[in-house]
Amino acid sequence: MVALLIQYVRLVCPYDPIIDWCKRSGQEQARMFKLGLSECDGVKKRSDHQDAKAIDLYLGKGSKLIWDKALYRKLHKFWSLLGGKEMIPGDIGHFGG
Repeated sequence: MVALLIQYVRLVCPYDPIIDWCKRSGQEQARMFKLGLSECDGVKKRSDHQDAKAIDLYLGKGSKLIWDKALYRKLHKFWSLLGGKEMIPGDIGHFGG
């Protein structure tokens, strides 16, 4: 699914896909939870990243990140057609499966 998403980005976007998080350890998830960066503590509530079922994908142009919400919604609509989960409000770069 990720490969198809990246191909789709290259077809419909004037920006480059940037893959950030894919697999995350329990320790890293707990750290992110403690910092308030995730609602998942890594134990009671696991992140899809811990099971390699999610990626964080961003759009960039040179060294600049692009935050075009309409474009991210379009990418999430395609992701949903592939069987992925819907976009998480406030985390537009997260693509879970």
